[in-house]
Amino acid sequence: MTKLPKYAHTNKVEYNMMSYAIQPNLFQVSLMSIFRPNILIVDDQIQTAETIQEITEALKYKSSIVIKSTNVISHLNNNSNINLVLLDVSMPTINGEEIQDKINNMFPHIGIITLTTSNELQKAIYSIKNGAFNYLLKPINKQKLSLAIISYIANNNLPSITKINYLNHITNEVIFKDIYHDIHVLGYKHELITILGEPGTGKKLIAKIIHSSSTSKFGPLQIIDLKSELNFEEILKLSNSGTFALEGFEELTPQKQEDIINYIDTRKKGDPPNLLFCIDSIKYKKQLNNSNESVFERILKNKIILPPLRERRNDIKLLSQYFLIKYTSQYERYISNFQEEAIEIIKNYAFPENITELDKIISSAVLVERSNEICASSLPYHIKNNVSIEDQFEKIKYKAILKTLNDTQGNKTKASKKLGMAKSTLNKLLKEYQNNN
Repeated sequence: MTKLPKYAHTNKVEYNMMSYAIQPNLFQVSLMSIFRPNILIVDDQIQTAETIQEITEALKYKSSIVIKSTNVISHLNNNSNINLVLLDVSMPTINGEEIQDKINNMFPHIGIITLTTSNELQKAIYSIKNGAFNYLLKPINKQKLSLAIISYIANNNLPSITKINYLNHITNEVIFKDIYHDIHVLGYKHELITILGEPGTGKKLIAKIIHSSSTSKFGPLQIIDLKSELNFEEILKLSNSGTFALEGFEELTPQKQEDIINYIDTRKKGDPPNLLFCIDSIKYKKQLNNSNESVFERILKNKIILPPLRERRNDIKLLSQYFLIKYTSQYERYISNFQEEAIEIIKNYAFPENITELDKIISSAVLVERSNEICASSLPYHIKNNVSIEDQFEKIKYKAILKTLNDTQGNKTKASKKLGMAKSTLNKLLKEYQNNN
């Protein structure tokens, strides 16, 4: 592997963008074997759009321009070969956020890199949270645009299961072929679908895939928290398009659960909006009892079960590479790979928070790392010591209690006052920890 100069993540270092970008350890493919995206440039300033187009053409990419925000969706409908959109976050009539939402709903296979000025960074950060691959500051720098595009290409060459209008789902696991088949069959029949999985397993991503593969994709995908939404039935009556992904059902009272299901049963099959449930499998198991068992049987008739990351061992390295490419692009760090020791530590971790936790781990490591590979020393403490964040927190809490008891010569009354907790709580925490160790 070609080594980069030490501290090559700094902008002061001169480097060859293209030779860096095609390192086999980073992309696993050469530029000769990867697809070259067809790019749509969306900017209401014609001069800016044409300048960006000149850059993309100099980089040997095909591109087209849309100036009016109202024309973006029709252009995408009429040009099915577009893979990537360079989207200005500030557009008249329909702003960049709304356009991004429409593209996410209707064309989830199309990537988005947002374009912004330095005083619009909040919009750029929102776009990243909403699924944009990266953002670039205006005026657009040729090298930075090149790296962003090549990084996007790299993600599209990781193994994935892809169907028309489906989001690329990065995986090596055969089980997802069955999940995609179930989504297709149930969506075609307009059945009520429940997505069941632990926190961080990608329930919202699957909801997005279900939405984008249905006739409801022309409307919005809305995440509805049933715990805080008291007028769910009224909102449902007023909505005539899109998809509702319903969260928090497993935490409602049995009576409220029964009321919601009974109301849903009064709707005609195929009535908009499309409905699906996102159920936290851990909370579901805790809340399941005789009073709500029949209700859950009704909503789990058509279920998509997502495996936790610890049961997707073949995907851990793959997803780590995905997040590495994503965050090196966003943070402008030039880190090509993982050291073997680091990737082994990651692969052997339990991931109680699943993919969400892996995302945070790699993001943090990219920011900390000062070489051109992710080293074991850049990984968080709880990963290197193979303990969950919760376990680590419990140990810290227990040590604090023991220290306070030592300071008070074992007097639990004084220790509980010093710790700001009831004596009964202190006794309970001591007993729980001792029972678990």
